[in-house]
Amino acid sequence: MKNILIILTAVSTFMSTQVFAKDLVCSADVNSELVFMNQVTPEKNEKVLIGREPNFTAYITQKDNNVYILEAFIVNQETRIYSEGTIVQPENHIKLSLWSREEIIDIDCTIAQ
Repeated sequence: MKNILIILTAVSTFMSTQVFAKDLVCSADVNSELVFMNQVTPEKNEKVLIGREPNFTAYITQKDNNVYILEAFIVNQETRIYSEGTIVQPENHIKLSLWSREEIIDIDCTIAQ
């Protein structure tokens, strides 16, 4: 009986960590042109690099309950922008946009299919 409890505890711990490991596909457009599309696997509470371009660097962080924080550092403006949302199904997206006189930056992440 004790061995069964140990096995069940180990399995439930493994299964709960797997719930958080979803592959995401993230893309970035600058002035409506695709600059990158990358697949990433966010780790809970760790900032993961999505992509880097000369004008910006993008990251995603997974929090509890499928909540993600999308972040971009805009180099030429020395600015960080954030977006937060829940991604549970492939039709869910988290998006971030920055419009300036020089450029429009759009970043979008969803579950990989």
